[in-house]
Amino acid sequence: MTLAKPELGRTPGRRPTLVLAPGMACDAAVWEPQVARLSDVANIVILDYGATRSVTAMAVRALAAADDRLFVAGHSMGGRVALEMIRLAPDRVRGLCLLGTEHRPRPDGAAGEAETAGRRALLAVARAEGMQEMGRRWLPALLGSGARSDETLAKTLLAMFGRGSAAAMEAQISAGYDRPDHAGLLPRITCPVLLIAGEEDALRPASVHREMMGLIGSARLLLLQGCGHMMTLERPADVSAAMRGWLLDAAGQNSKVSKGGHQGPHNWERNNDQLNANHDRLAG
Repeated sequence: MTLAKPELGRTPGRRPTLVLAPGMACDAAVWEPQVARLSDVANIVILDYGATRSVTAMAVRALAAADDRLFVAGHSMGGRVALEMIRLAPDRVRGLCLLGTEHRPRPDGAAGEAETAGRRALLAVARAEGMQEMGRRWLPALLGSGARSDETLAKTLLAMFGRGSAAAMEAQISAGYDRPDHAGLLPRITCPVLLIAGEEDALRPASVHREMMGLIGSARLLLLQGCGHMMTLERPADVSAAMRGWLLDAAGQNSKVSKGGHQGPHNWERNNDQLNANHDRLAG
């Protein structure tokens, strides 16, 4: 596995290390808005999974490549990698952000078979017609109503998928097929946790994030209305603001959080299902 380190994230100093783990068939482009908005407060490392074929192997190699103590944010498959990182090295992870992801293994029965069949169908398109065509077929399931008419976003996503390969996608599908069950891990997590869900995410619904929130005592949940699975690009300002607040709050730098406007409708939730009274402070 190689690591991409954006130039903006390389400045030395005492800033925390933030590891960003993308989802299946995604690359650094999925985190581009967050790199632009967080590179002044964190040294950023973006994972490239290469041909790694298991979630555990991805996590092991990520931990070996990153600094001693770190913050980690994972989107979709990257969220499972982030959870595996904290399972393997709980003392090294200072904060955890999970976006559009889940904590359960591949489901049994018809649900698991349907998931596998859907991924194999996409892979068949990637092999026969190319990664961009695979992305074009996948796109309707990835975006919420607030982004489906955004041609610029569609072009960005299709270009990103086009840079990938069917071989790498097959390896990541294999990793997802055998993904670990992290349900027992969640109650043991004590670091600050930020969950971000799209209200219209058809792949990893908000209900799964609420289940995770109920299992993690230190979790907050940001629910983005009208947003689908690709929230880092669909709602970059809201996601970046929430991540900035989580990062600075967990790093003990609350006073450096600046206030800013919201990009779209959203709700904050906590374990008691009440809105987070501090969301304006955290969304700077």
